[in-house]
Amino acid sequence: MAPIQGVYIFTCDGSRINFINLEVPLNYSILNGVRDTISPQTIEPPLQVGPYPYYWSSEFSTSGRYLYVSSLLQINSKLWQYDTWSPNIFATKTLIWQTPGPPFTAGALKRGPDNKIYFSCAWVPPNGSNNYPYDSTEYFTENMNLSVINSPDSAGLACDFQPGFLPWR
Repeated sequence: MAPIQGVYIFTCDGSRINFINLEVPLNYSILNGVRDTISPQTIEPPLQVGPYPYYWSSEFSTSGRYLYVSSLLQINSKLWQYDTWSPNIFATKTLIWQTPGPPFTAGALKRGPDNKIYFSCAWVPPNGSNNYPYDSTEYFTENMNLSVINSPDSAGLACDFQPGFLPWR
């Protein structure tokens, strides 16, 4: 059996961690004490029937309260927000944005030095291949610009998500 590979994302203060992987349930942990014992919990229970949400990337707001997660299915891509301070994190799952995808596929989330969270998307042709760098006929707002969450410490749509806001320079 192959090891599970994924990405760990920490809060700014290092007290919370999220593990994201394409094929396992979304997991979140609180690190306790100096020796960093982990108290894991599954945010979203595993689905028994597909289509399965492939979680691609995640990022915490500056305070660590909100966790943003990008996911993609064969029919669309989505950006979710979870309130990690809630006793039932899954119940706080809020859809922030979605787009038909392919052709536009959810990508990476990263917090910038200005504490905003930036979000990239890729363009995928109908055959599903990865064709980066793009041909000049494949330049679209979604894949040629960064999206931004301007107020990541605000609940729901108050986070002020702006799709395709910042052009690549």
